[in-house]
Amino acid sequence: MNLKKILTPLFMEEMLRPPKGRANLLAQIADAEDNGEAKIFDDVLSKVDDPKLQKMIQRHRDDEVRHGQLFRECVARTGVDPGPMPPELRALDRIDRKVGGFFSRKIEDERGVMIAYLILQVIEERALEQFALYLPIFARYDARTAEVFREVIADEERHLKYCEAISRRYAPDEDTRVAELNRLRLLEASAHLETEQANTDYAFAQGIFERPVPRIFWQTMTQWGKKSPILPLTPQARAAFAQAG
Repeated sequence: MNLKKILTPLFMEEMLRPPKGRANLLAQIADAEDNGEAKIFDDVLSKVDDPKLQKMIQRHRDDEVRHGQLFRECVARTGVDPGPMPPELRALDRIDRKVGGFFSRKIEDERGVMIAYLILQVIEERALEQFALYLPIFARYDARTAEVFREVIADEERHLKYCEAISRRYAPDEDTRVAELNRLRLLEASAHLETEQANTDYAFAQGIFERPVPRIFWQTMTQWGKKSPILPLTPQARAAFAQAG
């Protein structure tokens, strides 16, 4: 087990201790669930002619909108208004820039459908990893929020099956799909690293780390981490690259 894997849960414990920290994170999750992906679903639906796949896409879209509302209700229960979402904390915007502004372009062909659902797949892979980390921490503060994480995790596991089925259907061949998926996994990991660093800077600037000694410790550790950044691959990405050799 590497040092980052040991320290990350401890860092999150401290950042989520105050209600302000929990409200900030929940607001980011809500924004990512219902704000960043809707256009992709609408564009993909216009290019998919298989009724079964259309049903999957519509349900996927509806789930994300519902997740956003559930997480906004979780924010409200913290009793803290986190305010407007700072643009530097929008992970999907970073991913969009890494993939050349794909979210703002109209999907024109089957390859576009494949790429759209591969992008959604790497987003869902990250969500599953992160939500599993957050769930036990939030369980100590709000049982309903913990239940929301459990519900959303189950949905995201189903969404991964949608992503695989739809991307396979519209890929020209399996080698192309796998190569593109792994390329996007690397880009997503880079975007996630940048967002992690922005989140940490924001948390310190906003006084979310309330206790002096832990704050000094984590400031020191995060500055050290920036000097030797480790690309935070998801478990799926690590397994895929290990298999590829």
